[in-house]
Parts: sequence; C-alpha cells; structure tokens
Amino acid sequence: ERVMDLSDVSLFQSCIFVVGMPCILLIQCSDLVKAVASAYAKHYAHVPLFAKPKKAAKEPPQRGKKNKLLRRIYKTVTRWFRGSKKKEVVPEPAPAPAAGKSGDGTLQLADIQQDREKEEREERERAVREREERRRQLEIDNAAEEAERRRKTDQQLMEAARVLNERRQKEEEERRRREEEAAGFDKALSVAKFKALWSSLGTSGSFQCNLKTLPAITNLTEHLKKQGFHIVFAAKPSANDVEVGVCNIRTAETDVWFMARFLATQTNFSAVMKAQNAEQVTAYVKKFALAKVLKIDNQKKK
Repeated sequence: ERVMDLSDVSLFQSCIFVVGMPCILLIQCSDLVKAVASAYAKHYAHVPLFAKPKKAAKEPPQRGKKNKLLRRIYKTVTRWFRGSKKKEVVPEPAPAPAAGKSGDGTLQLADIQQDREKEEREERERAVREREERRRQLEIDNAAEEAERRRKTDQQLMEAARVLNERRQKEEEERRRREEEAAGFDKALSVAKFKALWSSLGTSGSFQCNLKTLPAITNLTEHLKKQGFHIVFAAKPSANDVEVGVCNIRTAETDVWFMARFLATQTNFSAVMKAQNAEQVTAYVKKFALAKVLKIDNQKKK
C-alpha cells in the first residue's frame, strides 16, 4: 500500500487546501458563466431567435442574514483571488437598425456620408472636365490666331517684295533709258517695246519640261543675268506661278532682237522664243543653261 507522507504539511496548509480549492473552483465556474453571458449579450442578444422573453419584474426576495454572510465571504475570497484586477466591462451592442431608413424616416448616417462623397467626387470630375475643355479651346484659339498672324505676315512680305521688285524694275528701266539716250540706240527692250515687238513677231521656237518643284523667281532671274540676258520683267501671277521675260543685250545698233518668255508652275516649265533672226535662236537657247537652276523631273517624261 502507498502511504502519503504529510509530515511536512502544516495544519494551516491543509485547511487552505480543503477550503481554498472549492472556492477556486467556484470562482472559475463563475468567471466561465459570466464570460458565456457576456458573449451571448454581445453576439446573440439582439437576434430574435436567441432573445430571452421579457418577464414581468418581480420584487427581489429578502435575503436572510445567513445569505448575506455567505455573499460577503464569497466577495472577500473573490477579491483576494483576483487581487486588484479590474473587471472588464463589455458594452452590449445596439441592435442593428433596419436597412434603408431608421425608425424616424431619415436616411442612415452612412448613406448620407456616401451620397455626400459621391456628389463631391462628381463635382471634382466635372471641374476637371471643364478645365480640360477650356484648355483645349484656348489652344485652338491660340493656334488660329497664330495661323492668322502668319498669313498676314506672309501677305505683307509678298506685298513688300512686289513693291520692291516694281521699284527695281522702274529704276532699271530708267537707268537703261538714260544709257540708251546717251549711246543713241536701245541696248535692251523696255516692257512696252517688248510687248509691241512680241506681238509683231512669229514664234521661232518653244520647249517645255516637267519640274519637281517651283523655282524661286530670284534664283531664275539672277541665273539669266549671269548668262548675259536682260530681264525685261519678272512677276508672279499667282502664288504657284512664275513668269519671266528676257531679251538679248545689243552691243551695236545693227544687232537684231531676241526675246524669250518663261512660265513656270509647281510641276511644269515652258518657254517660247521669238527673234528677228531665227538662225540665232539655237545659240541663245544653249546659252540659257536652265538645267543649272531648274529641278527637272525626268520620270514624268513620256
């Protein structure tokens, strides 16, 4: 048989073991019951399926002196076991309100906040769209103003170039007229004499070719001057046309006249020659050397 040696256990420890263990078990069971009641109140009290039926309030029974003494002993042991630990108070959750409107017919606070955020977001998006629309319209207006300004500038430059060209032609004609008066014969034709002699002579030759680009009027006239021809007139009937009239420069009064008229467009170049001596036309045509100033498109030739 086994014998438990209790020689080291005092009487006080034995009493504590005999009395304290049931108290400890009672306190643990009480905490368990309270925890279950708290969980029920927190999660299931508002559910109709688990709700407790309401009972009429009853007057609490009067407790005797014996019950009061036991309750005080229980509270004292409980405080001694728990120490200074504070009881955690778990607030009972309020029952969930019905979806939509509350009892007084007003919208829930969450719905009102959601509607307000939606309105603010729509307002911000509308402001962004309006700002982008104003910016695009401003860019379009600025581009239109810039295009109009450039168009007016180009017109002014073209008008200034035309006036300058006319002035130079008049100065050249005046200078030539004075030289001719001093020499006693015309070395070159004026515009009026060119037109009069042109209508009186027959065509001595002509040619045409295809161009890649429209030649600049200044480059064409400067080239013909270097080749020894006199520029009678140079004009632009339109933005994409160039017309030039030339004649030979006489060194003696007995020299005959040679005239040529050039018309150039974006894709075509044509020349018509007239002369008082048709045998000299071939030599003058070679003297033109137009291949140096014209960008001829040989692919379009048939």
